[in-house]
Order: sequence, then structure tokens, then C-alpha cells
Amino acid sequence: MTFYTQFSGYLNQLYCAESHLVERLSEICTHPDFEDSRSLIDNFYQNAEGRCSVLESIYALTDLDYSFMCCKDLIGFMENAFDNILNTRDNIIERNLALLYYLNITNAVAVSSLKSIELLMTGLNDDRIINLLNIYQSENKTDLHLSLLCEQIRSHQGLVSVKTT
Repeated sequence: MTFYTQFSGYLNQLYCAESHLVERLSEICTHPDFEDSRSLIDNFYQNAEGRCSVLESIYALTDLDYSFMCCKDLIGFMENAFDNILNTRDNIIERNLALLYYLNITNAVAVSSLKSIELLMTGLNDDRIINLLNIYQSENKTDLHLSLLCEQIRSHQGLVSVKTT
């Protein structure tokens, strides 16, 4: 497998995860069942949208094209996780746990793809791509948003346990 084939594959996985967030979170951001989490979901959405823009710049710079073909299984996996959010939306705690799971999955894909790209970049001294990857990382606020979602889940659980006792 050539360097560019590997680079393209990892870049596709990274873009797949980020664009899935943009596409799917936009669907629930304005949904009334998610009003209590709207601000947090919107933050995830906007952050992912910004990172997609950086990745699109990398595609343009390298003359590569995004391909859904190599990400079919990944898309299916993320779709199943996202569908679980919709299926549990009547129970705030279950829904937020499903949302946390989905966001952690997409984050894990992004982190592992980015690490692989960084390792590949050590053999290629292209400052333009390295700068764009640095911008991508600096714009990534996922860990902060995941922490906020965890706090929101804990808060809801605390309210539920107080009501049931």
C-alpha cells in the first residue's frame, strides 16, 4: 500500500466521522425533544463543521477526493449509534447516554485516524498539511464538550434519584 493510499484512507475516515457529526447533529439540534441539550449539541455541531472545513482544505491541497466507498462499514456503525439516540429520546438519561456513546465513537475514530495521519506525516515534510492538521487539532473542543455532556447526565441522574427516594 502506498503512502498516499494510506494517507487518503485515514483522511477519509477522519472526514467521515466529522461529516457524520455535522449531518446528523443538525437533524436533532432543532428537534423539541432535545431542547434541554440544544446548546451543547449546537457546540458539537459547530465545532465539527469547522473541523470539516479544515479537512476540506487538506483535500484541496493534496488533490484527493473524499470517498464514501471506503467508509461504508464505519458509516453503518455510526448510523446505528445515532439511531439509538433517536430511539431513546423519550428518556433524557438514556438519550444522553446514547448521545455520549455516539460522540465517543466518532471521537475515537477521529483521534485514531488523526494519530495515523500524524505518523504518516513524519515521512513527508509538507508544512502546509502539517499546519492544517495543527489548526484541526486546535479547533477540536470535543473533550470539553464530552465533559459537559457527562456533567449534564450526572445532573439528570441526581434529579431522578432524588425524585425516586
